[in-house]
Amino acid sequence: QIIKNRVNDTRNFVEGETFLLFGKKLSLYFNNNFVIPAVYDNKLLINKSIEPNWRKIFDLWYKKTALEFFKKRAFIYSKLLGVNYKNIKISSAQKRWGSCSSTGNINLSWRLVMAPIEVIDYVVIHELAHLIEPNHSNKFWYHVQRIQPEYKLHRKWLKENGYLLTI
Repeated sequence: QIIKNRVNDTRNFVEGETFLLFGKKLSLYFNNNFVIPAVYDNKLLINKSIEPNWRKIFDLWYKKTALEFFKKRAFIYSKLLGVNYKNIKISSAQKRWGSCSSTGNINLSWRLVMAPIEVIDYVVIHELAHLIEPNHSNKFWYHVQRIQPEYKLHRKWLKENGYLLTI
């Protein structure tokens, strides 16, 4: 899956600024109880005193959240597809949402964790389907559609909105 239209969005980390997680907009609020970002009631809470490290902390938090979620989704969809993968890895790729190696490793851009869950699922299913068909033949798309019949909607969403998945 290719990433198109990436924008360099500069974050100011000001209260009320919105961040995406699983397709939902979360508003940033400062709360001294949280050293790492915490989500509560559509709010993204963080301690204001760690301001110099916000970009690094958010980057690490997104990557950790992404890896945990992607592993759960890959486990589910690998069973449905009847495939085995070796490992799920997080990438910071600027050109691809995901890739599948011939050795069974699946790489997924951590930025996907900002997309709606159905879109994340589409990319996970897409990459796992490459373990059956290592190309984009009709057979390949059959396997994707068998698991996610509406995959074309999610593929379109990603093409049109992927540039928004950034911090």
